[in-house]
Amino acid sequence: MGSLVFNEAALHFLLEDEAGPVGRDLRRRAEVITDLVRANATKILEQMNPDVVQFEISTGEDGLQAIIGVEGTGRWSSYLAAKEKREAVIFAPALAQGLDG
Repeated sequence: MGSLVFNEAALHFLLEDEAGPVGRDLRRRAEVITDLVRANATKILEQMNPDVVQFEISTGEDGLQAIIGVEGTGRWSSYLAAKEKREAVIFAPALAQGLDG
């Protein structure tokens, strides 16, 4: 019977490195979702800097992850969060559409 040897460095690059294929796909999806959130909140973001909606990619206990959200606090960020909680019309559709492709 044969044996199977994993190349740990290659697996790490493949699955956990931002420059690897999974990391590049995660970044692409995070960019798409962030753009969709901005588009869904155009009227609200006219009152503030559209760059307040950002994403960050990091490596946690579960591997690569993207966090997409509103940077900072204040009246407009609180309004954006409350509107999403009430109506689910900004982040939820962006996630559904962005993760689909």
